[in-house]
Amino acid sequence: MVFEITSPRTKKEDDGFKKQLYEQIGIQEYWQFDPKGEWIPEKLRGYQLVGDAYTSIEIGISQALGLRLETSGALISFYRLDTGEKLLMLDELYEQSEDRQAELMAERLQLQQVQTALMAERSITESLQQQLDRYREQFGELWGDRA
Repeated sequence: MVFEITSPRTKKEDDGFKKQLYEQIGIQEYWQFDPKGEWIPEKLRGYQLVGDAYTSIEIGISQALGLRLETSGALISFYRLDTGEKLLMLDELYEQSEDRQAELMAERLQLQQVQTALMAERSITESLQQQLDRYREQFGELWGDRA
């Protein structure tokens, strides 16, 4: 598979010599990407090798990758065929990672607050137990035996 970033200046070579070369050496898919849409209005054009010649890929699906391709501004976006899920680019992965890290930090803070509350509760319980023990030493059982 070959992806070629193309422009009006390189279109003759990309659509002529390079396309024929890739056909001859058996490249299964050849994609031309014109990020500015200057000579490829749809910005992305694909060819699939059938026999010994290229035919146009009409639906934007790369059989070689098993992905659907779409232009997104000056970029190509890739989507899984089975789930439709977009494969994230590095900056998107980084942003997702930062978001997840912020969520984990919030969860950690919440757990620390719960732990602090439990420790305070344990301290109060221990203090009350100590006071009760001192009372029992001084005065005996609270309810005593009633017969």
